[in-house]
Amino acid sequence: IFFRHMNNAAAAGYTPTATLTEGVVSLSFVQWIEVNWITLILDAFLICLSASFSGLTLGLLGLSATSLRVISRGGSEDDKANALKIMTIRKNTNLLLCTLLLGNVVVNNLLSITLAEMTSGLVGMLVSTASITLFGEIMPQAACHRYALFLGAKAVPLVKLFMVLMYPVAKPISMVLDCALGKDNGDVYDKKEMQTLLQLHAAARQSEITCDEQMLLSSALEFPDIPVSSVMTKLQDVFMLDIDDKLDNKVKTMLWLTGHSRVPIYDRNARNIVGMVFVKDLILVSSSEKLTMRDIMNQYPRQILPPIFEHEKLPDVLKLMKEGKGHLAIVQRAHIDSPGDPFYDPVGIVTLEDVIERLIKDEIVDEMDVYTHIEQRDRVDNKRPMIPINTFSQPTDPVLNASQIAAIASFLFQSCIRAEQLPNSPEEESALKAKVRELVAQASFEEVLMPDPDGLGRQASLPPEFDAGEGGSPQSEAPLLYCKNEPSDLFTLILSGRVEIVTGEDNFKTYCGAWSPLGLRALTEGTFTPDFTARPTETTKYLRIPFSLYRAHIPQPLPEDSPEDSMGPRMSASHEGQRLSQGLLQDTPELSSHAYPTSPLSNQREVHP
Repeated sequence: IFFRHMNNAAAAGYTPTATLTEGVVSLSFVQWIEVNWITLILDAFLICLSASFSGLTLGLLGLSATSLRVISRGGSEDDKANALKIMTIRKNTNLLLCTLLLGNVVVNNLLSITLAEMTSGLVGMLVSTASITLFGEIMPQAACHRYALFLGAKAVPLVKLFMVLMYPVAKPISMVLDCALGKDNGDVYDKKEMQTLLQLHAAARQSEITCDEQMLLSSALEFPDIPVSSVMTKLQDVFMLDIDDKLDNKVKTMLWLTGHSRVPIYDRNARNIVGMVFVKDLILVSSSEKLTMRDIMNQYPRQILPPIFEHEKLPDVLKLMKEGKGHLAIVQRAHIDSPGDPFYDPVGIVTLEDVIERLIKDEIVDEMDVYTHIEQRDRVDNKRPMIPINTFSQPTDPVLNASQIAAIASFLFQSCIRAEQLPNSPEEESALKAKVRELVAQASFEEVLMPDPDGLGRQASLPPEFDAGEGGSPQSEAPLLYCKNEPSDLFTLILSGRVEIVTGEDNFKTYCGAWSPLGLRALTEGTFTPDFTARPTETTKYLRIPFSLYRAHIPQPLPEDSPEDSMGPRMSASHEGQRLSQGLLQDTPELSSHAYPTSPLSNQREVHP
C-alpha cells in the first residue's frame, strides 16, 4: 500500500515523504509548481490590456460630445489638441462603447483561464479576481477619471487599432444601439439647468466666473421671459405735463428737479397721453414767450413709439427701441371682458433704461435721479445741491428757506471756505455741518431792486445817472457793497443779478454774476481794505457774512498750523473741504423755515432813479 501510494503521488506531480514514528508510517504529499515564464508574461500583458479597456471606457465615455466641443474651441492650446484627437473616435459613441466593452470582457476571461491553469481552481479564482479588480479596474479607472483628456488623447491610436480588429463584431451591435437609443448628441441644458451650472461654477474656488458675472448671465437667460408689466413705471408715478401748461420758470424748475429727459404730455385727462416733449428742446425757449406745451410740441414734433401691451416680452420692446424710433413707450391694457367693443387703457410707461436695468438686473442711478426705486420711494443719496442756479433771480421770500440754506452752505464749503479744523469723528463732522447751516441762516440776505423800464421782466442795465464819475465814485443812491480804500469786515456772496467791479488806478471795470464771492479776506483777516469798488447794476440778491458771525461759528485755526494753513481761503475747495461738504444736504428734509432765527440784518432795498 505504501509504495502504491508513493507511485500514484509521484505520477500526479506530488513529492511523497514517509515518516516512521513509533512503528507507524505517516505519509505526506507536497505539490510542486513548474514556473512557466511565458504564461506569466502573458498574464501581465492581459492585465495591462484589461486596465486600458476599463480606464478608457470610463475616461473617453465620461467626456461628453458637448464638453469636447467646448474644450476644442475655448480651452488651452494643449487641451484643444487633445480634445480634437478624442473627437475623431468619439463621434460614433456606440461603436466606441462596444469596442471597449468587448475587449475588456475578452481580456478578463483569458486572464481568468491562464491564472486558473497555473494554480488550483480556488487559488486561481482568488488570484484572478484580485488582479482584475485591483490592477484592471480600480487603479486605471481612478487615473483615467482624473486625467481623462490627457490619457484619452494618448490612447487614441491604440483604440483605433482595436476598433478595426473588433469592427466585424462591434459594428452590428452598435447599429442596433443606434436604432434603439439614437445617436449621442451631447449634453444640452435648459435655462434653469444652465443657471444652476453657472451658480456652481461661480461658487467653485478655482472658477474664474465671479458672482457679478454669474448674476449678469443668469439675468440674460431670464430676459426673454420677462413681460413689460414687471418693469414699467405705473401711470400714477409718472411725471407728466398738461398740454395747456405754460413753460414758465416754475415748470422749468420742476423739470430740473425731476431730472427727466423726456416728459409725456396729456390732454385734460392723464390717461389721454397725446405726445412727448424733450427737455433739451426747451433750452431754446424763453420763459417770457409764455409758450404752452402744445406750441412746443408743434414746434418740435417728436416721434413716440406705438403703444405696447403689458404682456409683451422685453426682447420685442428692446428691438423696437434699438431701431431709433424712440426710447419711451406707453404701456396699455386691453379690456375685452367688458360689454361692448374692446378698449385700451394706458397703465404706465417703459423706457430704454427700464429695459436695460432688467437685462443687467441692477438699478442705473444717474446724477439727476431722485429715487432709486420710484415705487418704494427710496431717495437717492445725492450730494449735489437740489436748487436751480436761477432760484434767486425769481421772486422769493425775504427769508431763506431750508433748501436755499443747504445749497448756499454747500457752495461756501466747496468754493470759498477752506476747512480750518478737520473733524476727527463723524460726530464732530455733523456738528460742523450744523454750524455752517446756522451761519448761513443767520447771515444777512439782502436784495437791491433796480428799475425795469421795459416792463418785460428782464433785468435792466444801470441807467446813465448811476454811472461812476471820473474818480470811480457812484453818482446815485445805489448801495455800495465795497468802496475802494474803505475798511470792511463783510464777506459777500452774490446770489443773483449783476455787480460792477471798478479797480485799479485806471478804474478798470469788470462784472460778476450769480454765485460770485466778494471780500474773501474778511473771513480770515477780519477787517480788510478793498482795492476795488463794488455796486449792483441790476436787481441783485446777495448774502453778507460779517467776520464776527463767521468766527462765532467756525473756530479759529490753531497757532501751530502750517504757514500754508494761514494763507486764507482759496477759490477752489480743498480735498478736506469737499469731504466735509458732501453731507451738508443729507439732512435738508429735517430743516424748516423755523429751524434757525431770522437775521435782523435781512432787509430789502429799493433804488429809484
